[in-house]
Amino acid sequence: MDIDNILEKRKQLIDEQGGYTAVRERLLLSRVYFALGLRKDDGKGESIILSYKDSIENRMVLFDIYLPKGISILKIPANSVIEIKGNLMADALHRSNDIAKLWKHKYPNSKVYLLYGENSIVSETVLRKAKSLRLSDIYKVDKFISDVEKKKKLNDTIRQEEKTWKEKRKAILDSAQFSFREDNCTLFLGAGVSQDAGGPSWNTLLMKSVKRLRKPLTKVDFNRIYKACSMSPIIMGRYIVGNKKQKEILTKYLHDYVLYKDVDIKESKLISAICRMVSTRKIESIITYNYDDLIETALTQYNIEVASLFSKSRSLKEEIPVYHVHGLIPEKTPDVQSTPVLSEEEYHAIYSDSYHWSNVEQLHALDRNTCFFIGLSMADPNLRRLLDISHKDSDKEIRHFAFLKREKLYASDKKHEKNEVHFRIIENQLEDLGVNVIWYEDHKEIPLMLEEICAELKLVE
Repeated sequence: MDIDNILEKRKQLIDEQGGYTAVRERLLLSRVYFALGLRKDDGKGESIILSYKDSIENRMVLFDIYLPKGISILKIPANSVIEIKGNLMADALHRSNDIAKLWKHKYPNSKVYLLYGENSIVSETVLRKAKSLRLSDIYKVDKFISDVEKKKKLNDTIRQEEKTWKEKRKAILDSAQFSFREDNCTLFLGAGVSQDAGGPSWNTLLMKSVKRLRKPLTKVDFNRIYKACSMSPIIMGRYIVGNKKQKEILTKYLHDYVLYKDVDIKESKLISAICRMVSTRKIESIITYNYDDLIETALTQYNIEVASLFSKSRSLKEEIPVYHVHGLIPEKTPDVQSTPVLSEEEYHAIYSDSYHWSNVEQLHALDRNTCFFIGLSMADPNLRRLLDISHKDSDKEIRHFAFLKREKLYASDKKHEKNEVHFRIIENQLEDLGVNVIWYEDHKEIPLMLEEICAELKLVE
């Protein structure tokens, strides 16, 4: 083997490619290019452009990689660029920061990555100073590629988990559709239903109530009071309402300024979907925790006869009973109302009376019907107690369905596994109470799923 000949050819190759440093930089560029896993720019979707030139403030700049649309799975924003240095020295670092400043002025939401090889001689002090400027994201090439691979692996895991829970949801929706067709059904409705038409959330209702009777001036005041009440709505209710006179004042205030202000049921796709469910005549009863009668108004517009019930009474056979188990403040007949259940004292009165009409009606539905929980957090202690009683006395079949938003405990993808454990625990808890969880990510999904549940079955030929 002619060693001298090989060395000569190697020297010739390096010279032709622009020198040893240039060859090393091209090798590093190749590694980064393949790690990112994008195709060259074809005008469609996310892509990569190599050796990108641009003019900024009459200054020509050159980047090794340009990502016009970013890379979503790596959380790299659009118009991000990458500069690669085989050997990084202090003067090159300063020049790179100057260019990064210009680039980020043109594209404020972009990122500028400065990657360098292992044998760079820039000092740690200079590097720390450059990083503190937050102009460039500075990495060793190996560390950048390692992070990219970890993010890709994590993203694959997340996508697989999403596929898994969505596949499970499809199976649960199929089961819900079958139960809806075969069983008598009851709808349990919470604040989320009224919110879809512009009504207040529970927190908003409580905050407005505090302002009316206790008059704290800011949201900070409310948050401090709520925290002092252990973040419990029923303890907060007792804090707000001190006597019967205050209760009367609050009831009128809720009617006039809170429950029906800015509400438009015609704009609610969720309420429309619920009405279409009821119109199939498979719904035997409705149990609502809301003070308003929005659902009755909407059902009447669908020519469905309803009876608003807030005490121990019965509806006629042709009427759909709507049980207001926490009281009723109707929009158009304010003289026909019950005292809203708001405070801890009132909740305790219901808890302690096993034969209270609201407990009886809820247990009757839970024991005999398939129940759908819509717009509820499933955190109400009395509801969970009744579910527990019903499920323990049953054949242990999990035959109810609750729509819950898939709210993450942690926003960071690095906490993905903790989020998944959290979701599984919620599922297991509710299964122990006889309830299947139907997860969703956007409230707009619920009407579509309700339509699917009550859609007519189609025969496959």
